[in-house]
Amino acid sequence: MERHVGTADPEEEIVHDPFTLDIDIVSAICFIQRNERGRQGRYRIMLILKNLKQKKLENEMNRKIREGLIKE
Repeated sequence: MERHVGTADPEEEIVHDPFTLDIDIVSAICFIQRNERGRQGRYRIMLILKNLKQKKLENEMNRKIREGLIKE
């Protein structure tokens, strides 16, 4: 192993920022849009299921009132 005497150049350290993506702007826009549309879709499904559950509870309550199981 040879040693070079007199070379005092420091070694460059390559640092990669883990919070950056190495993609072009169009790909980044598509990535963001795809994730946002997915988020909106999951939110819509949550609202639909919430409304469906509420309607089911209301129908069950009305059925029990009609049958006289509970009072209004």
